Amino acid sequence: MAPLLIDSGAGRIYAPARTAGGAQARTAVLSAADGRLLKLYDVGGPLGLDAKNGRLYVDLGEAGLAVLNPATGDTLRTIALPAALEWRAGGPAPQADPATGQVFAMRNNSVYVIDGNSGQVLHSIDFDLRPQNSCGSPHDAPLPIAGSRYDPESRILYLDFITYQCTPYVGYTVISYDVAAGKELGRGGASPFQATAGDGRQFVSDWYRMGGGTLTLWLGGRPAVSSTDWNGGAAAPYLDARRKRVYQNGSTGMMRVFDADSMRLLMVRPSPAPGQLAGYDPTTDQLYFLENGRLRVAPAARLAEPTAQPPVAVAAPAGPLNSLALSPDYGGDKTMFAIFPFELPTGNCFVFSPVGGRMLASSDGGQNWRWPQAGLPGNCAYVTAFALSPGYAADHTVFAAVKGNGLFKSTDGGALWLPASAGLPSMSIRQVLLSPGYARDQTAFVFGQSGGLQRSADGGRTWTRVGELETVLLAALSPEFEQDGTLVALGYPKDAPARLLISRDRGQRWESLASPQPASAGLPGLSLAPSFAKWQVMFAADDAGTLYRSGDGGKNWQMVLSSGVSGPLGVQVAYGPGETNRPVFLLLTSRVAGAFPPDPTSKLFRSRDGGQTWQRVDLGPDTEPTAMALSPSFEQDGLLFLGTAGGRVVTVKGLELPALP
Repeated sequence: MAPLLIDSGAGRIYAPARTAGGAQARTAVLSAADGRLLKLYDVGGPLGLDAKNGRLYVDLGEAGLAVLNPATGDTLRTIALPAALEWRAGGPAPQADPATGQVFAMRNNSVYVIDGNSGQVLHSIDFDLRPQNSCGSPHDAPLPIAGSRYDPESRILYLDFITYQCTPYVGYTVISYDVAAGKELGRGGASPFQATAGDGRQFVSDWYRMGGGTLTLWLGGRPAVSSTDWNGGAAAPYLDARRKRVYQNGSTGMMRVFDADSMRLLMVRPSPAPGQLAGYDPTTDQLYFLENGRLRVAPAARLAEPTAQPPVAVAAPAGPLNSLALSPDYGGDKTMFAIFPFELPTGNCFVFSPVGGRMLASSDGGQNWRWPQAGLPGNCAYVTAFALSPGYAADHTVFAAVKGNGLFKSTDGGALWLPASAGLPSMSIRQVLLSPGYARDQTAFVFGQSGGLQRSADGGRTWTRVGELETVLLAALSPEFEQDGTLVALGYPKDAPARLLISRDRGQRWESLASPQPASAGLPGLSLAPSFAKWQVMFAADDAGTLYRSGDGGKNWQMVLSSGVSGPLGVQVAYGPGETNRPVFLLLTSRVAGAFPPDPTSKLFRSRDGGQTWQRVDLGPDTEPTAMALSPSFEQDGLLFLGTAGGRVVTVKGLELPALP
């Protein structure tokens, strides 16, 4: 979708249009105040506007570049240009430089610099960018320019080229060019290219067909800040320089608002108008949306910061309860959080994930459920992981990872959620780990689809990367992390096989551990037992349903259980109190890949000797457990909470469960 050209001074908007049936290209002139159609000019094509010098440029392809009076649509002159080898109606638009009165027109791999007053072609700039090997097809000619943007304040021209094409994948490269100095400044990779330039900055959004998108802030013609794995498609960002904000369409019916200096997500709000965001006018302070060829207008002031709202009461879905966490003061507040699957696939939200779903909260032990929404991206809030603060009874803090939108934090039990992703490279978080002493040290760890292990020491306000792993598959903290600073992580260093690593100083230094089995990448479960500094006990489970135990901190491993449950596997471990004959519970859940609704099979095991030997527990034919949590008062009440395949929460006496022979 071509961006709207807004002439704030004249109160007009110019946009490419077509006659009914799409037979003839036209130029639509609309009111900047209310979006009404004012005029329809007879010529059409990619547009460029020089409001200062009173010129509207329309690229007519083989017919050349038309220069129009923007107020009347009269053609002032037509400038002859070479024919384009591949001409597209949505091809690179001419870019005007109001300060010099020049205009840049693109043909093939060249930029033609034209004097807008006389129509004289002053010179051309050639770009010799060669393609990558597309589907194995040899092609060594210079690539044509596929798109263009111009920042008149810094006089930087941005050009994009299709450097790779093999259905369904398309790869782009963006080149920035300093027009005043006559030199290239930088290059960056991109996919379908949407951008807005202004205020000396360039904001780029690109999209990968079978996954998430990337947002990049360019400074001085070079990529500076980037984050990836966003959902919502290749929506163009638009700059609000006065508020220092950037606006972008997010998931269906939602908008994202970013900080213009850092591209930190500030908030996610319902869109103030239907349709695709297509422009912003600083003079009228209005946002423009296109819906089925109609322009809609909404004040940017409507995008106010979210306020706390009571969670919405909902019926618990009938599908499996996938994750369960209890308040540390459960005996007093009866609060629990859980993840249930959505009733319907969320493909219209561009969410691609085999795990996660809708996060619900209950304050009566799972009898009734509420859906926290304020500040989250609506029906597309697909939560892949969450964590309650160990001090939840006092601080009411919850973290939720929303796939394709990053990490959110609530400090009022879910009444209001605010983004907590500043500095995170991936917006699809796979795991959230909080220090047992979070209330005091404010330490948290997360990792996403890319970007390694990230640590925050300020409660999620900022994040920094720790460790050498480029991709993290799994991580676990010591239950006494606040004292011993120990954590383990499994993943891939750059250009190397998967490794299991341990840090004993909160992530500063790492050392390798032995692999429980040859294929470490197939470990879906990893857990450090209580009193780890003393006993050095840890567990790992593989996708074949085999459980391994180490009693020396991961130097050596012994197989202690062959469960008969195979992957894709969910692994949950819970530890009872006491160091002598410590009870340990293990829940293994297998889900059919791609099945909807999910159809899990599971087995629950119990150990009475710290995980050295295991017995399967008989729950009866009506209880298929899919999630597990121990009562915070387990030492007194012995209760084990189980989420089931039918969406219920049941409690059993963990130490009295009958074992299968």
